[in-house]
Amino acid sequence: MKWKVLDTGISSAEENMAADASLLNEVSDCKNPTLHLYGWEGLAATYGYFSKPDDLLNLEAIAANSVQLARRPTGGGVLFHFTDFAFSIIVPKSHPFYSTNTLRNYASVNRVVEHAVRDFIGAESLFLEEDIASKPSARHFCMGKPTKYDLIRKGKKIAGAAQRRTKEGLLHQGTIHLALPNWDDLSSLIKDSSVLDAMRLYSAGLVDFDRLPKARKEIKRLLIEKFCGADV
Repeated sequence: MKWKVLDTGISSAEENMAADASLLNEVSDCKNPTLHLYGWEGLAATYGYFSKPDDLLNLEAIAANSVQLARRPTGGGVLFHFTDFAFSIIVPKSHPFYSTNTLRNYASVNRVVEHAVRDFIGAESLFLEEDIASKPSARHFCMGKPTKYDLIRKGKKIAGAAQRRTKEGLLHQGTIHLALPNWDDLSSLIKDSSVLDAMRLYSAGLVDFDRLPKARKEIKRLLIEKFCGADV
């Protein structure tokens, strides 16, 4: 079945999250899923709907470094959008790609993402079938806590997601770690230094930092190709 590709371009963190929330609110008007592609206006970070950023982040440093901060309409922890590629999937409940089982939704979407990433790096299977134990303090930071159906390469997380399901459909907000961030840039932003240690230990990038612009273009092309050709 046909997928809609919506590329809203570069926007602020709040605008990107508001767009996803609006797409979920209007999902009952859709017959087919939407792949929402977007970029960030400068440095940005998002946090899960039920997270408390003031407990996790140094908000003074966030402001001093001009990092835009926004709450996601989905769950999960804090995610820095410095070197990633973010995208969203919105699926109406009437579509066969939708499931009432949350883990099944994660698996369905991330299997398609896996095909895109495998084409990008030419790697073997990247799927994580079971959770990986990590430091308890890192559970509020997406890059420090690999979970079931994340994409893993050589024991490190390279892609993950958060979801929100309503009576009318599903919003899946995904991220692919294209390159590792500058850890020194993050150290002043995170209150607990052990979180940074977990992020170093459990996350990886796909390319070197200087290849980031080209990588973003290529992974966007591959996501469109794989989702629009998905057998759903």
